[in-house]
Amino acid sequence: MSAEPTAPSQYENLSIKMVLSDMDGTLLRSDGSLPDGMFDLLRRLNHSGITFVPASGRQYATLANLFDGSTAGMPIVAENGATAKTDYKKGRPAQPC
Repeated sequence: MSAEPTAPSQYENLSIKMVLSDMDGTLLRSDGSLPDGMFDLLRRLNHSGITFVPASGRQYATLANLFDGSTAGMPIVAENGATAKTDYKKGRPAQPC
């Protein structure tokens, strides 16, 4: 017995508040860079009230640098889930979530 794919219309009335994505082998390209258009997507998500959360086994500083200063207010799950921080303002230490 195989599972039927879910129809996209089934999700029309949902209110998405957060998108969490693994980084290596999922979101990042094979060279370790973010896909084209990622910063525009982050702006659109933020404008829509949707929080983007990168999650990785990488260290927090590595992830924050990868997003090149776009981390203000962005929660980051790092070090295989051992660290969860939010960078409230550039130049200030990240705060635990």
